Amino acid sequence: MLTVDIVCFTVRIAIYGFTPPSGALEVFLIIAMLIMSFAAYLLPMILERVRERNEEINGINYAREARPKLNDKMNALQKEKEEYLKEFGQIDASQ
Repeated sequence: MLTVDIVCFTVRIAIYGFTPPSGALEVFLIIAMLIMSFAAYLLPMILERVRERNEEINGINYAREARPKLNDKMNALQKEKEEYLKEFGQIDASQ
């Protein structure tokens, strides 16, 4: 935030020199400085949240891609189980 304050001070001197600006412009510069300070403070948290959300979305997309493969494996295992039970007389062959 100190960097933002230094930048705002430098911009103020570049625009107005060392003469004081009008009250409205001074208020505008203070508001701009506060907004930039909050943005500088919140930016790392926002970026971390975006990174976490992207990882979550990538995980969901991976699960969607992997689900048909897992369903095929589960169906194959279910058929194998039914064949095993039929072979040993646990299930009627008519089912």
